[in-house]
Amino acid sequence: MEELKKALGKNLISVIKYKVGPEEKILFTVNELSIKTLEQIKPHFTKDYLFLTQKELKDGLDVFPLEFLNIKNNYEVLHGKDTIASLKFDKKHIRRELEFEFRSKLIHLREQYLASASKSQQKELILSALPTLTPILEGLLLLKNTKKPEALDEIFDLIKQEYKENMTIFKKIEKIKNKELKLKANEIRNYIKELIAILTNLSEKLDKLKT
Repeated sequence: MEELKKALGKNLISVIKYKVGPEEKILFTVNELSIKTLEQIKPHFTKDYLFLTQKELKDGLDVFPLEFLNIKNNYEVLHGKDTIASLKFDKKHIRRELEFEFRSKLIHLREQYLASASKSQQKELILSALPTLTPILEGLLLLKNTKKPEALDEIFDLIKQEYKENMTIFKKIEKIKNKELKLKANEIRNYIKELIAILTNLSEKLDKLKT
């Protein structure tokens, strides 16, 4: 990071640390991102780094509101100006992105199920649902101005309360991942069925939700 700060020089506006689920990421806000700047970044780049111009940060609020809102809810300024504090969000943009994400994940789940050739592949599909869906499930609470708790179980309980949706399937998957519950081969079909149902229901509820 120190090498990057030196390489970017006066082009660098800020370095922001934020969380995506359990992972820490670093946002570098810069004045411009020309090919020359990319070449300066390239020797020091890692997958945990995100680079945006200050203009992109502001102009992207209607396109990526959920991602930027997640950053704003859990960030720390490591260097330079606080480019996050002044970001303002429109709920209609958050709702629209959430609906898009849930419908996209539903289509993906169906396609992966059709492509699966074995029970082990279907089991992996079920287990991958939790880390894949957690960020957008958390987004449901942001849309309701509900503070996100740390524990996953509490997140599921709040979604059930706010959206009248049974979240038991996710609690079961969490227990399977933590080896507190075993996923039996004859249960796999029902797990897939429940995941499809909940993604469908939440997509429809978001479509009807007034913001």
